[in-house]
Amino acid sequence: MRKIILLVSSTLIILVSPVTLAPARAADWGVGLMSNVLWWQPSFRSEYENFEIDPLLLWGPVVSIAFENKINVSLVFLQNVINPGSASFESNFNRSLGPGQITIDSKATRADLDFSASYPLSRLIRIFCGYKLFTLDFYPADLTITSGPYVFHNGGKTQNDAGGPQIWANSAALGTSMSFPLFDGASLNFTSSLLYSYLITGINLFHEQSPGILEVEGNGFNYQGVGANITLGISYFIGTMSTVVSAGGRFQYITYDAMGDAPELADDYFYGIQISAMYLL
Repeated sequence: MRKIILLVSSTLIILVSPVTLAPARAADWGVGLMSNVLWWQPSFRSEYENFEIDPLLLWGPVVSIAFENKINVSLVFLQNVINPGSASFESNFNRSLGPGQITIDSKATRADLDFSASYPLSRLIRIFCGYKLFTLDFYPADLTITSGPYVFHNGGKTQNDAGGPQIWANSAALGTSMSFPLFDGASLNFTSSLLYSYLITGINLFHEQSPGILEVEGNGFNYQGVGANITLGISYFIGTMSTVVSAGGRFQYITYDAMGDAPELADDYFYGIQISAMYLL
């Protein structure tokens, strides 16, 4: 799934690049880079014990198009495939030989593709709608049986390069953004939005091939969620470089309802720091 996002995002960025539409100059273009550092508590952590994950550094390109100074369209692709984070957690289970526990140490890679369109209501206020596709993989994962008279199907207490939890999600957003001038070239920006998310979560389950012999399986469960996202930051236009630099903070919260036989999950939330630089063509 992560490869699919990489392919789709790369194709979309190429399709909307200034090179593609160079003959038609009825729009103002911006291209740049964005980076987020996220302190994240994913919803599926409730299915594990002692869940810990490092802050995730996501980065990637951003393209923005303003049509006749009214409708603005932007595309952002962020990832940490090259610089994955780390995570560790434990899974308790009870099988034919009694209770046991498995410790999971894993890399965490996330990829986000965001598309949004906005329209001005006034000089200071815009409304917008957006779509997000994101995936999260805990791979490779090293699994170690730390308690209980069990072994993996390979005959040992450890299984390396196994699969951990996975997430695939589609989200839609509707919100407003406000920009307040501070001084020449600088502004204070506030954005708030309501979110709807459809989530598929793959959770590790440990089944017995035979008494005391475990195999790792992942089951996919479906969820629907609603939440909110807010950002607050400052932007500054460097006229001599035709570049806008921005920095600020972000907070997002989503609560999920289980569908079918899916287990209940904890609320999902993160807070983070967001910086960007965009060159105006």
